[in-house]
Amino acid sequence: MVQLTEGDLAVDLDDETQRTILTNRWLERKALDKLGIKYKKGRFSKEEKSKLAKAMQDYQRINSLSDDDIKQLIYGRNPKVHENFWKYMAMALGTRPLKTVSQHIQRRYHPFNYTGAWNPEDDNELIKLVKIHHHDWVTIGNELGRMGTQCRDRWRDYVQYKNDKLRGRWTKEEEQKLINIIVEITGQNDADISLDWGIPWQQVSSLMENTRSPNQCRAKWVKELRLQYELDGPVPKWTSYDSYILVQKLYESQYDDETSVDWSGLNDEKWGPWTPGYLMNIWNHLKYTIKDFNIKSFRGLFLYSPTFSRIN
Repeated sequence: MVQLTEGDLAVDLDDETQRTILTNRWLERKALDKLGIKYKKGRFSKEEKSKLAKAMQDYQRINSLSDDDIKQLIYGRNPKVHENFWKYMAMALGTRPLKTVSQHIQRRYHPFNYTGAWNPEDDNELIKLVKIHHHDWVTIGNELGRMGTQCRDRWRDYVQYKNDKLRGRWTKEEEQKLINIIVEITGQNDADISLDWGIPWQQVSSLMENTRSPNQCRAKWVKELRLQYELDGPVPKWTSYDSYILVQKLYESQYDDETSVDWSGLNDEKWGPWTPGYLMNIWNHLKYTIKDFNIKSFRGLFLYSPTFSRIN
């Protein structure tokens, strides 16, 4: 039986109830966290993408839909006729929030998903279009041949306050200001300070007087300041031996896919004070040292580079 308090805090939710809420209700991650719903985070694995592709094919076949019909469903042009489409897709996984699944599919199948890097001419055109269409990102995206969300993020994170943004090393004053802002915001919103997705980075950037972009603020917090804040002091220096330990633990964990790694289970008190997010960022740095890492399998990465080959 589902028991909810007035604050929407859930107790005694069995696995089936959690799965039903996760795949049938359009809830933000913050709401799911309040309800105590467990769900998978991070990038979608190859297996998950394959399951979603099969679910889409099955839905298309069962309902005798054309490719154009499916595209209309994906972009919400015919929601009433097939109102259970997104629930069907989310249930194919059962481990991801309904909203997260829909956003992933919309990005993955968008015709403008794989456009190139932005150049100064693109930025100038974006500025012109924002003056005309304001924040109608769908229209702006169509005119630029990009996804609306790409245009929104480019404007918000780079173009809008480009002349005010600082580059390079953060000052101690900036770092302390960022910490103070995040502590205050998470306290006001009753959010978990250790979960960066619960922090409104656009608001953080604004409170930094737009001298640092939302991405800059998030990267600085996740990669460095969060651990410094939790330790209430300087972060110990990461060594090559720490890299060896991390790779060894990943190798022995027998995970077949990076997206399945439980980063919180890798550390122990004898090793160091490393948080899950810190370890994940170190891993991302390590794999970038391997040529063509993006086309190699997760297990295959352990065959390359000095750090990786030492475990063999």
